[in-house]
Amino acid sequence: MRVSLAEIAAASDMNQGNLYYYFKTKGELATAVLSHCDAVLKETFQSLEELSPMDRLRVFFDHIGKRATNYVEWGCPIAGLNIDMLLELGDEFHNEVPAVYQTYLGWFEQNLVQAGLPKKVASRESLLFLSGLQGAFHTAHLLKHQEVIPLFLKSLNARLDQIADSPERCL
Repeated sequence: MRVSLAEIAAASDMNQGNLYYYFKTKGELATAVLSHCDAVLKETFQSLEELSPMDRLRVFFDHIGKRATNYVEWGCPIAGLNIDMLLELGDEFHNEVPAVYQTYLGWFEQNLVQAGLPKKVASRESLLFLSGLQGAFHTAHLLKHQEVIPLFLKSLNARLDQIADSPERCL
């Protein structure tokens, strides 16, 4: 859906001139939103540092579960914004896309390595976690199905149990 900066300003009850002062293009605005999301995500991860690696992952997945209704209603806002901007701006926006996803992947991997997995295996598991979550968000949203995300989180937690019980069997 194509929306102008003027429409964004109006929907935000913001003076159009104020919005244009800070953001000359929608790409700049989207980049700022994604940078903010990335910063909030990093703060969230930092707040979990006192926990064990597996507990960090479990608490984070529990947080996602508590927001499942939002994902069913709206899908993943980060993915949605990325897709919209890629469709509208193409290569101009492409370099902005990976930052938030790299934050997720790096954090998942770091915790899995700390839990005993070799880096290569932790990297693979992190990709599966992220792609699975995105698939669950997308499917739950498109089908308006409330159980998709809890079911997927249950399978993620079962995978965490396997890793915690026997990391060497995950190779």
